[in-house]
Amino acid sequence: MSCNSKPKRIGVFIIGERHLKADRDKVSGILRYSGTHPDWEVRLFNRAPSGADRSAARLDGAILSSADTAGLLKLARCHVFLDDPRAPAGSVNIDDREVGRTAAEFLLKRGHKSLAYVGTNRPGLDRHARLRMDEFAHCAKAGGASL
Repeated sequence: MSCNSKPKRIGVFIIGERHLKADRDKVSGILRYSGTHPDWEVRLFNRAPSGADRSAARLDGAILSSADTAGLLKLARCHVFLDDPRAPAGSVNIDDREVGRTAAEFLLKRGHKSLAYVGTNRPGLDRHARLRMDEFAHCAKAGGASL
């Protein structure tokens, strides 16, 4: 089976100390999406499988929470990491600029003319917040709103 073939058994690994709401939201989105594919079997893991669990997994694909889980690559034929630029393989990322643009457009379409952006400067999340804020500000100003 190549990575281009449709996977049947998918493992989602959210492992480590990073049990952020964002991780839970990603898992929720994966589960919703898999619900539209009745031939998919999704297994959630909050720890690395060991011994018998490893052989039982026999996954066609793995979705990994961070590069810290790279040791699990042998568990599946195809892998993708969630939003981790350190990943040794492909990584699926949120389009942070689109998030900022969508938020600004949403408010502008409803006639709001004075907008504010509230973000975070938490380490690890500040990169996302900066991209979202920059695009939000750009679109708000282009739409005639004040910040």
